[in-house]
Amino acid sequence: MYEPGEVRLIAQNVDDIMEIFLDDAKVAECRWAGTGCGAGWKGVLKDRHKVRFKLTNVPYTGFCMTQPCGKWSADMLVMVEDKKIWSNGVFGRENDAGVKYDVTLTCDFTKGLCIE
Repeated sequence: MYEPGEVRLIAQNVDDIMEIFLDDAKVAECRWAGTGCGAGWKGVLKDRHKVRFKLTNVPYTGFCMTQPCGKWSADMLVMVEDKKIWSNGVFGRENDAGVKYDVTLTCDFTKGLCIE
């Protein structure tokens, strides 16, 4: 059971670094360490807030049998109570360093919607 108005910001299956921001403040982060990681935040919110998911790739420097060696990925969700109000999954197979996905959403948690 969820608290009325409970919001959850979730990132799963992250490879390599995911940062989650709420109204420009970092509220969660995870770093890949051999298996996909997850990050999340939960709290009770009303009205409009900005939510940002930022995924960064770190080049793979180990031995690999196929080219390109590196990859990046994340599954992201914004939930209000038990309702999914936004989701996206991203994946790329390349080994370049840098930000691979960066989205800022405007979410109205009272109305239960997010827009990019």
